[in-house]
Amino acid sequence: AYPTSDPNGQHEQDAQQQQSGPGAASPTDVDLNQKEANHKDESYIKPDPNDVERNQSAVSVDSDAGFDDGDPEEAWNSRWSFILAAIGSAIGLGNFWRFPFQAYAYGGGTFFIPYLIALFIVGIPLMQLEMAMGQVFRRAVTQSFGRLHPRFRGIGLAAGMVSFGVVCYYNAILAWGNVMFVKSFYSEMPWDVSNVEGTEVLSKPVDHFVNKVLMFPPSDDHFPRVIPAGLYAGAVFMWASIWLILIKGQDFISKAVWVTVLAPVVMLFVLIIQGATLPGAKEGVKAYIGRWDLSQLSDGNMWVDAFGQIFFSLGTGFGVMPAYASLNPRNSNIIKDAFIVSACNCLFSFLAGFAVFTIIGFFSHETGISIDDLR
Repeated sequence: AYPTSDPNGQHEQDAQQQQSGPGAASPTDVDLNQKEANHKDESYIKPDPNDVERNQSAVSVDSDAGFDDGDPEEAWNSRWSFILAAIGSAIGLGNFWRFPFQAYAYGGGTFFIPYLIALFIVGIPLMQLEMAMGQVFRRAVTQSFGRLHPRFRGIGLAAGMVSFGVVCYYNAILAWGNVMFVKSFYSEMPWDVSNVEGTEVLSKPVDHFVNKVLMFPPSDDHFPRVIPAGLYAGAVFMWASIWLILIKGQDFISKAVWVTVLAPVVMLFVLIIQGATLPGAKEGVKAYIGRWDLSQLSDGNMWVDAFGQIFFSLGTGFGVMPAYASLNPRNSNIIKDAFIVSACNCLFSFLAGFAVFTIIGFFSHETGISIDDLR
């Protein structure tokens, strides 16, 4: 019998020598032996060590990078639940408080030019990047940055700390709103200005808010500084609401956003309609978008504030969007979703300006104070 492997061709030389000598095997026997040897070689194919190493490396890289092929265990129950949650995260105080007065300060409608440029150059691309990072790595912001590089985990941790700080002061402000909401059911609202005239139209609600809701102490260092009971109860209510929503799980959150996000939109339209019926509302709207001072485009501060407003308003850099997008299906169209969220956020800012300035126009009309002085 011949050996099963003969890398040096020795097999063929031995066969030729045996054929030429006495008792040499016939050509038929040699062919049969060769076929048997080939059959034994084919019955076991030794794997290539290079292929095994490459496969192990690919598995290791995918595992380290967090590229999960399946959907997350907890996910949004619909695409629009995710979009509403992202919109609710983006819309905030900057839409109501900062944007309208930035537009007024920089020539009215002129401010929209750098604002829209900043939206398309910086806002939407950053929104797409943050959502894509969360959707690809299927992790919150700290772990997503860690998948990029272990040393980047600190960036995600810092973003998480910023988000916690934002939640803390937002809950404090919402506690003010809870107190005002309860007092709005009084038979006579404490800030009612229907029976007052002149500057009291402005001073009465301000005095009530500062002295009765916030209860700012007088300028006396010996006066005890305590949290008013109403504000404390309002803050506890907000933290309890957050806790209850979170422990219910992702499915309940997907349903809650339809209330927590759409309710403020409804209230915004109520404010716009109510403000439009007030005397002086027209002058307020003119002050908001009726002026187009194009000379303001040469002011570098306007461009800085416009780009800053985009960052402040969209909420990029807070770590929220990667966390939300990590619960998306892998094939979700994140490009379109980011555009929808960014566009809705800016549209809300634009509409909020009408709610604010119709009321400011009313104050100006009733008090005789110009809008410039009111600002």
